[in-house]
Amino acid sequence: MQCKVLDLVHQAACSLAVTGHRVIFLVANRPEPEISQKFSTDLMGDITTYYTLGNSEDSKNDVRLFLQGGFQEIRKIHPLRNSIPPSWPRLGDIDKLVRKASGQFLYAHIVIDYVRSIRHRPNHRLAKILALSPEQGNNPFEDLDALYTHVFSSIDSVDSVLRVLGLSLSRFTSKNFTFGDIVRDRLGLNLEDVQLLFGGLTSVIEIAHIREGKPDAWELTVRHASLAEFLTNQRRPKQYFLDVNLSRAEWVSWLLRNDLEDGSTLFKLADALSELRSCKSQELHDTLRDCHLGLLLSKASLPSSKTASVKYIYDIITMIKEMSFEDAEALYKFQLKVFETQIPLILGQFYCQPACLPLLLNNFTTVEPESPARALSYMVGVEEKRIEIDPLGLWWRPAWNSQLHVFLSTFIRDPSRSLQYAVNGSKLAEAGIALIHFLCHPTTPTDILRVIRQYTRSLKYRPWTSRGMRRSRFRTAPGKWFIHRCCDLCGEAHTPVSSCPHRDENESNIATLAYRASPRSPLIVLHRKPKLLGYRFALAFLPDMLAEASRSSELIQYCKKHAFHPTSILFPRKSKPARRAISNYLNRMDAEERGWWLD
Repeated sequence: MQCKVLDLVHQAACSLAVTGHRVIFLVANRPEPEISQKFSTDLMGDITTYYTLGNSEDSKNDVRLFLQGGFQEIRKIHPLRNSIPPSWPRLGDIDKLVRKASGQFLYAHIVIDYVRSIRHRPNHRLAKILALSPEQGNNPFEDLDALYTHVFSSIDSVDSVLRVLGLSLSRFTSKNFTFGDIVRDRLGLNLEDVQLLFGGLTSVIEIAHIREGKPDAWELTVRHASLAEFLTNQRRPKQYFLDVNLSRAEWVSWLLRNDLEDGSTLFKLADALSELRSCKSQELHDTLRDCHLGLLLSKASLPSSKTASVKYIYDIITMIKEMSFEDAEALYKFQLKVFETQIPLILGQFYCQPACLPLLLNNFTTVEPESPARALSYMVGVEEKRIEIDPLGLWWRPAWNSQLHVFLSTFIRDPSRSLQYAVNGSKLAEAGIALIHFLCHPTTPTDILRVIRQYTRSLKYRPWTSRGMRRSRFRTAPGKWFIHRCCDLCGEAHTPVSSCPHRDENESNIATLAYRASPRSPLIVLHRKPKLLGYRFALAFLPDMLAEASRSSELIQYCKKHAFHPTSILFPRKSKPARRAISNYLNRMDAEERGWWLD
């Protein structure tokens, strides 16, 4: 990613140079191999001026002043200041530290924090740092690594320290627990124990309370990001290497067994498992074998959290199949079977209307969740307030949930899995009846007369404007439909271009006057915007329902006697296939009846 940023900088510099402009980009970076290699290319080298902070006398002098000030403060306030020689530290020792720092304040800052420890003699601590001799190689952080290695070598119970640090570097957050909860549960350590354990690491680790009155509400913070980089790089810390994946697997195992009430926790678990595909933690394996993830759907708190809970639980289950366990496929099938036992309960509770069947079978997505949710609620016949409870995400239809929708479409077509909610010809016929009824008798707003009077008033008093407007629309946009949004605040109708300044533009549930320009006469239809969208959805779903619907006398009567509402002319591309589907269904029923008589 850093190299891509440098490519963008190069492109911008070249583009500006062509136009005669000159912009200077200041890029501050550490000597990472990838970045150094990028700057060494001919394209970047020709336009780059290098300034190394470590070689600057100004930076060296600043580091020297920082060290001198830090040591002077230690000589004044340290509890053991009487045992410190007046000439401490020697000028040569400071020069050596300045060379080791290479112009970087991070090294100098860690040295001062390490030496000022009140539990040790400062002169002895400084002597140990000066005696360090790092291995020479291609690592630009030899001196810093040697310092970190020395710091960790001087503490007791380093295994426990690394384990707590691993949990801290890979931790999750939730409203139901704190970092101290897992440390106490997994390691049996409270805050006082951790403070004693990290007593020798105060120069690089900070431990502090986050809530008064709760002893387990504390946080562990790594003061310098370079320490985390040092511990997690397998080539640098050697015996102090910290495998973050094992710590992340420990977090996931603990959460699966103790806390899954929070929807945000499920989201983070799904992301964590995606990073643990190559991890072979036995504890994680046993947890995935023992925990029944599908039973989480039966919790009262999860179905009420819209689509997040079901989606994340399904993602967690599908990720099990991609893990590196030998029996990953068996674990996946077991968890999926438990998950499938809970889906019929949700279907019966939230999606029992016949018009919901198209939502289960059709896999469409949208980037605007609010309007489709209201539109589908009109089509299905559900109150708008109930769209807030949509555990399967059928009404909101976010694009990132398409994998779950594909699973549901396959699930309800298998009678052995979906039981009484399996799709058959009679259920498709019931769904077809519900859709045709909605297409033939859509509800209209109660203020239809007021809006029509308002619209016709302009035609009465300014007929020349109306005729010219109609003629211009016939020429420029034949066959297209236009809308006017009727505002209750100012009492006027507005087009999307000339919207009312008093109305919130995000408000979609406004009475809408829609008409389609026609060579003969304009067709006027009054609806609210989500209802128009719901009408389009119903037209799109109807052909799929009728294609496999079984014989139903009620559906046949609907197909023969009921005609689509004039709103259908607003959607000519959707209306034509829907009418053709009705005709094909009637022909199929007639053919079956003739075949029955012949038999």
